[in-house]
Amino acid sequence: MLQMRTGISSIYVVGLWTMCSVGCASEEHPAPDQQTTVVDDGRVAIAVNPEEHAALRSVMQANLVSMQRVFSACSNGDATTAAALARTAAETPGVGRSAPTLRPDLPDQWRSFSRPIHAAYESFADGVEASELTCADLSTTMAVITNGCVGCHATFHVVPASVP
Repeated sequence: MLQMRTGISSIYVVGLWTMCSVGCASEEHPAPDQQTTVVDDGRVAIAVNPEEHAALRSVMQANLVSMQRVFSACSNGDATTAAALARTAAETPGVGRSAPTLRPDLPDQWRSFSRPIHAAYESFADGVEASELTCADLSTTMAVITNGCVGCHATFHVVPASVP
């Protein structure tokens, strides 16, 4: 039995997993090529040095904080603030810009997960600013965002770079 302490229903979690399992094998998210290193659990290994790992972790934590802030603003009924926070999240540099030495090593598939996340934040902000969307529409936006997060984490595994 799946125990949830966060108040998120297990049906929602299964739904996210299902979206990821379908999305990870789609044309939008092609399977890794034959030259890619795959770890025991089937995910693509991305070797990082300690500085890249720190930058990656910082970006992932910032992404989670951004998501929480947008949710919080909407839960308080403040669509204007939620839109501003979503705009900031959309414009926040990703891992490739935060860790320039890692950027050339990131597979194109990595970007196929990250680009829709930034686009969803931007679309939500644009919609609220144009009075076409409200906080009631946030669940659709967050489904796109979390699908990208879950898909990426299910596809990639960060590992320490080999030391020569």
